[in-house]
Amino acid sequence: MSDLRYSVVRFKRDLRVTDHRASELVQSRTTARGKSWNQSKQTPLHDSYASMALRSFLSRCHWQCHFMQKLEDEPAIEFHPLHPALENLRPPTPQADFLDAWQHGQTGYPFVDACIRYLNTHRRISFRMQAMLAAFAAYGLWIGWRRFKDPLARASLDYEPGIHYSQIQSQSGTTGINSLRIYNPSRKGSDRKRATKKQSADDQLNPPIK
Repeated sequence: MSDLRYSVVRFKRDLRVTDHRASELVQSRTTARGKSWNQSKQTPLHDSYASMALRSFLSRCHWQCHFMQKLEDEPAIEFHPLHPALENLRPPTPQADFLDAWQHGQTGYPFVDACIRYLNTHRRISFRMQAMLAAFAAYGLWIGWRRFKDPLARASLDYEPGIHYSQIQSQSGTTGINSLRIYNPSRKGSDRKRATKKQSADDQLNPPIK
């Protein structure tokens, strides 16, 4: 029950959502987790694909609890880097036009802009693309993670503080533990374009960077 109370309190404080909305979201997460656990015990062993999918989902649930507890044990990671030597890695105040362009999908990088506009419209995006957006802000625009953590949290409907702050720091390279994750938005966009088979000479998604 402690993790449920924690989620409700954090949602109220950080996103200013109503009691009803916070409780509804926490309840839906708990229900989904319970159903998956019961289903995993009833899944035939020969159904390897279904069993693997359920184990993967339950693993994600365990990691969610891990990061929630991590923030509960060390709340300072919301405001300070995990590695203190990286406190001043980036300037405390970035260029205002850089942060504004990133928030509104006007960076000039088509794939980055498409992802941030999609997130602002639909309030959700895949984990990999959200990681790319954070890494681009941190490395491509050299914006400190404390400046873009809140805008990214407000844009995400599935925002969970425990996961969010740890991942933001990981994508910004301030943990001192994780390897540096620098995404190439042009390559990502090109890969996605080839995967969806949308080849058009008149609509070059990502021109080469010179």
